[in-house]
Amino acid sequence: MRPTTLEIGPGAVVRIGEELFCVKRFDTSSSVIVRNVDTKLEQSIKLSAISESFSKEADGTRIDLTSIAEEDWDEAIERYKTLRPLVGNAKRVREDVKLVADTLQVSVATAYRYLDRVERFGTVTCLLRKTRGDRGTKKLDPPVETI
Repeated sequence: MRPTTLEIGPGAVVRIGEELFCVKRFDTSSSVIVRNVDTKLEQSIKLSAISESFSKEADGTRIDLTSIAEEDWDEAIERYKTLRPLVGNAKRVREDVKLVADTLQVSVATAYRYLDRVERFGTVTCLLRKTRGDRGTKKLDPPVETI
């Protein structure tokens, strides 16, 4: 039975037919701009065409996806594509996660953190690189900085 309510918002991963898309933004009250996870092509689709949403709880952050650089967006989608076979897989073993970690060029611990985020939030945006809040500020006391 098809659910009557789907969580859809920027960053949500949705299924349309057999293809996976990431929602970039709302286009109208009845359509969204999505990006195909495999081809990276963008298109506008009607909300009624969405058969499944993998979005779960909100992670508390709202990101303006139009402000994200294309290369950052592509990197998050590639991470998602690489992680997707392990998401929700109760039979995954450490070796599976290690292969994914090697592919993503991250530690196994980081791969597990990525998997946890995707399983909790179900979005591509949870895989975007976080920007530091203290970026550009000096971290050392002025006397130490002068040395």
